[in-house]
Amino acid sequence: MDTTRLKKPQVSRACDPCRRRKVRCNGQHRCQQCEHLDLLCTYSDNQRARSRKNALRRGTVISEYKIPFARELKSEHISTSVLVPPSSLPDLKSVTLSTSYLHSLIPKYMAYVYPFNPIMTDEEICQSIGKMATDRDHAAFVYAFTGVTIDLTQSNAATSHVSEQINELAGRAIQLRTPLLPGFRPSILRAVTSVYIQMCYMSLGQYDLGFFYLREAISMVHLLRIEDKAVMASLDLTERSRRQRLYWLCFIHERFMSIFHFSPATLSPYAQFPEDDPSLDPSISQGWIQVIKTFLLLEPTFISLWTGDRSQVTVAWVEQKHRELDDELWELEVSMLSDLQQADLVVTRQWMRTLLWQMAMSNCLLSSHASCPSLSLEMPLRLSCQLRQFLTKISQNTIQIHGSSILSKLLEIINTIADVVLHGPQVTLEETTSRIDDILFLKDVIFSFRNLQQVSKKILIEKLHLIRERFAHIERFNQRPDSRERLETVTDLSYIGSPYFDDDESTAIKNTVVHGKTLAQIIEQELQTRLERRNKKRVDNGDFRVCAAHDLAPILATTLGTNLKQLDKDKRFLLLINSRGLDLGDNKWEGLAAKSFAPKNKRKR
Repeated sequence: MDTTRLKKPQVSRACDPCRRRKVRCNGQHRCQQCEHLDLLCTYSDNQRARSRKNALRRGTVISEYKIPFARELKSEHISTSVLVPPSSLPDLKSVTLSTSYLHSLIPKYMAYVYPFNPIMTDEEICQSIGKMATDRDHAAFVYAFTGVTIDLTQSNAATSHVSEQINELAGRAIQLRTPLLPGFRPSILRAVTSVYIQMCYMSLGQYDLGFFYLREAISMVHLLRIEDKAVMASLDLTERSRRQRLYWLCFIHERFMSIFHFSPATLSPYAQFPEDDPSLDPSISQGWIQVIKTFLLLEPTFISLWTGDRSQVTVAWVEQKHRELDDELWELEVSMLSDLQQADLVVTRQWMRTLLWQMAMSNCLLSSHASCPSLSLEMPLRLSCQLRQFLTKISQNTIQIHGSSILSKLLEIINTIADVVLHGPQVTLEETTSRIDDILFLKDVIFSFRNLQQVSKKILIEKLHLIRERFAHIERFNQRPDSRERLETVTDLSYIGSPYFDDDESTAIKNTVVHGKTLAQIIEQELQTRLERRNKKRVDNGDFRVCAAHDLAPILATTLGTNLKQLDKDKRFLLLINSRGLDLGDNKWEGLAAKSFAPKNKRKR
């Protein structure tokens, strides 16, 4: 039996505390020795600090490294290699985390981040920046604040470069936080830090990590006992309202993750909307209330049907949810908000309508001739038109500033629209062209996002390629204006006539005999068959209206000898119909007045 002892793997580099104490280090980001003694585990490039000649007694080293950040953060310039070996994380090449740089981010934060995360104010951020050198949690918050602000305000920067910055900033925020040990006290600061870390990882496509840190924030909310009325009553109005907003913030993020990540939702709606806080800008407060109202529509039934058994989706439920989404009062209230707030709310509502349509489709509740628009196969196409009209009114930056959340919603919408165009019922050339134009417009909006994941981009490009192959004639048609002009002058049902053929040519073609019938007879018979099939399909779907009312009006007018233009202007007739409807009773209409349209009070010359 070989009793040779296996040698432990050699570590190429020990951390500063282990080197100075002359103890074995396992070389990890937070080594076993520092973890055991709760020391600041650093890897310094300073040769003098690493020298064994500079070693101190064990107790002195432990005391020194127990002091948080005292050595690393003395100067105004914040070190970018605080806790880990330089080789393990990319350098912050273009982000110099000086005090002046951090303060320069605050106006951007207040303009683009705070309105949708109204918890930490600019004054509190300044305080955290001032405490970075002595408090781990404040330092962690500043890194998270920096990451989320860069994410939402540098949409036009190089993709990989900004992503590296955000990734490192989020990682630093995680490493700097105080470990959760006995005696730990929950705080709003720590909860918001977790939310910002979640937002950073969602932007990077690290959805599992994002979900983890959102759960951590929710745990902090529970530990703060925000749902406890007695605890909340002991706080002043400003602090109470701020904690209520924190609860709703976690609620909104969790509901979004439930749809996007198919994760369970644990937070119930808070007992009330946030109380009016005099320190909060009224426009931000109103916008925040509208965001809450919108996400309240994602109630437990919605989430359970989306993530679970969709066979339980009913027509009545879908129609009810659409009525809630089509609230006219909501539209009026939202129209008074800023473009930045409107962009988030309008896209979110269209996204929810798309989700409802998908659930209805999963349970075979849709029809191309549905009486309810919300159950129509073509509903996403109407949404795309509405969404395009809205997005053309606002700037590109107003959309991009919302980051990964609005991008995910737009991707869901455009993928659904593309599927309907590819697999939906055939429509006219003009309608198809309009649909493709909407898709291309939304594609340009989505491709402008810095953090668009390659997988999502590839899927969308493949669908656009299929659309281009299927409707190649539309592209050629749009490139030739004369083609549209010719098409609009066609008067022959079979298209065998002017402007493509002269009279002699069209007659010769139509009289060509094929299988015992002329071409004209074959075309007429086939068109009649298609018309009958279409009418039968409508009747089978419960729609017996084979034509619209305006199609019958000229037929009846010709039969009765009525001039429709005069009838439309006859005041007595219109008043009679308006008051009695079609049931005239004993009243009789005596026909059009002979001179009912003669101009009155002519000016005499």
